[in-house]
Amino acid sequence: MKRAVAFLALFSWATGASSDAWDHGSSIPVRAAIEPAVADLTPPLPPGDVVIGGLLGERVRAHTSGRVSNIDEEVLLAGFRRRPGSHPWIGEHVGKWLHAASLLWLHSPEPGLREKLTRVGTGLMATQGADGYLGTYVPEKRLGLYPGAAWDGKSWHDSDWDVWVHKYALIGLLSYHGISGDESALLACRRVGDLLASQFPRERSILIAGTHAGMAPTSVLEPMVLLYRATGEQRYLDFAHYIPLEGQKPFRPDSPGTRGMDCCNSSGPRALGLASTVLGTRHGGGFRIHTFSPARWDVTLAGVPVDVILASRFPSDGLGSIQVDPEREVEFELGIRIPRWTREPRVTIADRSFEAQPGTYLEIRRVWRRGDVVQFSFPIVPTVHLGTGSNEGRVAVTAGPLVLALDQADNRNIPTPGQVALASVSAADLDFRSRPVTGNRSWAEQVLWECNLIDLAAVAQGRDGHFRGLLRPFLDAGSWDATQYAVWLRAPSGELRESSTQPH
Repeated sequence: MKRAVAFLALFSWATGASSDAWDHGSSIPVRAAIEPAVADLTPPLPPGDVVIGGLLGERVRAHTSGRVSNIDEEVLLAGFRRRPGSHPWIGEHVGKWLHAASLLWLHSPEPGLREKLTRVGTGLMATQGADGYLGTYVPEKRLGLYPGAAWDGKSWHDSDWDVWVHKYALIGLLSYHGISGDESALLACRRVGDLLASQFPRERSILIAGTHAGMAPTSVLEPMVLLYRATGEQRYLDFAHYIPLEGQKPFRPDSPGTRGMDCCNSSGPRALGLASTVLGTRHGGGFRIHTFSPARWDVTLAGVPVDVILASRFPSDGLGSIQVDPEREVEFELGIRIPRWTREPRVTIADRSFEAQPGTYLEIRRVWRRGDVVQFSFPIVPTVHLGTGSNEGRVAVTAGPLVLALDQADNRNIPTPGQVALASVSAADLDFRSRPVTGNRSWAEQVLWECNLIDLAAVAQGRDGHFRGLLRPFLDAGSWDATQYAVWLRAPSGELRESSTQPH
């Protein structure tokens, strides 16, 4: 689309990119050499075809500029440059970073991030062995093929994550190749694929070449399929077929040890990078909207370029509009997810109302013309949830898709959130009222929810503990002033005990 081309033109001169490299509309994680035998019904969109606003847009920008762009390259590559790595799965992080950074660069093609991607990608490839090895283990302990690395039916004799690391090396370099067109990255992936295919199952079953009863090493299935898609070479598809045919083993969790760079915070930016690809997607010959963050999509439907623009304050409230602007009249089906958490949803176009059922998709097939607007109202009403099991006697509150928390930052009069109870389990009695955030906030339209609470410490001292308190989204609770917060609060009838819920 014109916007994507403009972005590419703006940044190509600053970085010296050629017209056939660093394509803003390229495919992640691979440029396909062959098309699948059966096309996806709902394929993800390229990140460059989507502009995100609101809370999600703020988080994507924050991770791009504040985290991904500032990761220490030496830390990412140290285990490859000086083997063995400091941790059995330390090598996963560079592949995760390349995947996340490639996705985020497509969303926001900053020259500095492009340069860092190039340094990290080429730096990783420079550590590859002559046989294609691209892990962090010493030669005598590679790919789980050495004595003592096997599962004996009761326990692992060693903790081997080498095939797992190669999985992420493949994902990362395929992503880097997908945005840069660097053929050396694809060659490095071929060499990894050839190495794995030459070792398994000839030397050992891949099921016993790693941890979690084979679940870790067999997860290389995904990038091997992507490698086949990128090259069209049958041997990679044959290897991918071998993995699920190898058999089944019961899953037995093990305990790999203390983490340094955490696997979860390493994957978080990948999720944000992927988010833009699934907010809205092509579906059959039409388009489906799956969530309601402010966004703009540039898509081609029934052969006609179409801009779809969603305006909202989501997730602060459930009101919004969807403007459909095709270059010319075109018929297609627009699907809108009606969330389960709403009551009395309403969808209209001009003076026509559509019946909408929570938990389903509303499908609207019509001839769309420039300027057509769908108005939607999905009321957000806080809901009280009664705890069970370990949370027996406690309650939690959600508002639409958001889990809420009691944070000292918003309630300076409470000694600890663990000594606070909801005044009722009835939403009507709690008298929820939304109000804009005047202090710390994560996005411009963020709201807090005011409701009736009870200070149990005050009650225990013979005082009236009822007060109006504030709940904020759990996603940013405790983010300021090192305050304590709690999601599960005491039930209205609860007593203050030493075993009361501890704040996070």
